[in-house]
Order: sequence, then structure tokens, then C-alpha cells
Amino acid sequence: MPGAKGSGVWTREALGRRVAELEEHHAGEDFVAAVERFAASLEHGERDLLESILLERSGGLERALEQRIDARGWLRRLWDSSDGRPTQRARADRGRRERRRPGG
Repeated sequence: MPGAKGSGVWTREALGRRVAELEEHHAGEDFVAAVERFAASLEHGERDLLESILLERSGGLERALEQRIDARGWLRRLWDSSDGRPTQRARADRGRRERRRPGG
């Protein structure tokens, strides 16, 4: 039966079901801790499979980056400013400074 330490019988499907079970019973940091405890009981190859499953379930790094860009967070502002054009905030700041100049 999968789950015995060192058994080496965890398949991708069985690991996926176990992750789903952990997700049903835990949320947030508790889920992370439960997955860490579970991973500690796995062989190296099984941990690699688990990592792959977790990345797939999370949508991967690309999805995380897309969410930040869509949210127009710091990454988007950095991206926008990297082409040499001033960002909207920089343009607004410049306009305020110019209006405050004496004799302007």
C-alpha cells in the first residue's frame, strides 16, 4: 500500500489523490505543513513526482507571473518603465513638480 515509508510504490495518480486529500483537510499554511510532512516520508523520485504535481496544480510559475502582470502590480510597473517611457505615476509626479516651479 502506498504510504509506507520507503515503500517506493507511490504512482503519479496515487500522489495526486493524496494531495487532493490533504487539500480537503487543510488550507493555507496548514496545507503547506501537511505536504511537507508527507514529502518527508517519500523517496527521492517520489518527491520529484510530488513537486511536479504541486506545480501543475498551482498553474506553475508562468501563471503566477501572469497573475501579477494582470493585477498591474510592481512587476507591470517595472516592465512598463523598462522601455524608457515614463510610467503614468512618473508623468504625474513630473507635472506636479513643474506646476510648483516659481515663475513657471
